[in-house]
Amino acid sequence: MKLESRFLLIFTIAIVLFVIFGLLIQYFVIIPAIEKGESTIVKDDYARCIKALQDETIFRLAMAIENRDTDTGEHIKRIDKMTVLFCEKIGIESEDCIKYGLASTMHDIGKIGIPDSILNKPDKLTENEYSLMKKHCNIGSNILDGSKIDILNIAKEIALNHHERWDGKGYPSGLKGENIPLSARIVSLADVYDALSFQRVYKKIWSLEKIIQFLQESKCGIFDSELVDLFLAHIIEFEAIIDKYKQK
Repeated sequence: MKLESRFLLIFTIAIVLFVIFGLLIQYFVIIPAIEKGESTIVKDDYARCIKALQDETIFRLAMAIENRDTDTGEHIKRIDKMTVLFCEKIGIESEDCIKYGLASTMHDIGKIGIPDSILNKPDKLTENEYSLMKKHCNIGSNILDGSKIDILNIAKEIALNHHERWDGKGYPSGLKGENIPLSARIVSLADVYDALSFQRVYKKIWSLEKIIQFLQESKCGIFDSELVDLFLAHIIEFEAIIDKYKQK
């Protein structure tokens, strides 16, 4: 299936979900409440249903994309939970922690524009293939651009910047240090930790000891050193997320 066709199919499914949920809300919530004269309840229930629909649609779209180059959709569940945990430890308000978590699930949405032959290649990518792979950041940003929904704006920020490095040697913009959005710095660390914890077509599983050593050595290079220290201080809680949402 061509990339354009796959993209169209995924978003068609999203639209169908919106329509179905809209009809269900109307039939089971709005009409009965109007008949009872409960206009306030209608408003509150409608808002809750729309929020649930929004969150579910975002998550399902992320799963559809992730399933192309990971064994299951468990990867994005782990990234979601780890991002929320990071935010909680930093001291971000609870409601915003949830937003960051959901937004993190869209970090690789741009991979919809990358061929399967590159995503699932077991060998080292050629220079040309790697250049094409790096474009997924800009593709993801373009897909999410212009939204009026907070979560999608955060998702755009993450999609564009989660491969930037603290030392400025990342991509696509070569941002350095705190010029990299906090959301992207968090997801970058969570994503790498998760990738190293599981087998991929191009690598074997790393031991926890090896991962910890790598993260220690990558402070102020790849990652924000404060985030690495925070992660290591709560390693048991992050490991619990890995254990709970293992690939099926």
